[in-house]
Amino acid sequence: TGGEAIPIGKVRGRKRSIQVLLDKLQDRVGSDPVRLAVGHTDAPELAVELADLARQRVQCAAVEVFEIGSTVAAHLGPGAVGFAWLKER
Repeated sequence: TGGEAIPIGKVRGRKRSIQVLLDKLQDRVGSDPVRLAVGHTDAPELAVELADLARQRVQCAAVEVFEIGSTVAAHLGPGAVGFAWLKER
């Protein structure tokens, strides 16, 4: 939506927030294969863990882990992770 980051809810705790992210991914993707991009702010190990967990929940045609740029990272702070996906055709 025009380059906006729109919150989809609030969750307490890292473990619970990871599960909520994965649940929402699975709900929205279903059985369609996706290209998954996992971003992080100075948390590469957590990003790789999130990518591995996502692979267990959805069919990934490709997965890329990357560090989020400084402009967005300045708002998120260190240790943030998230992902975006594109359905394969």
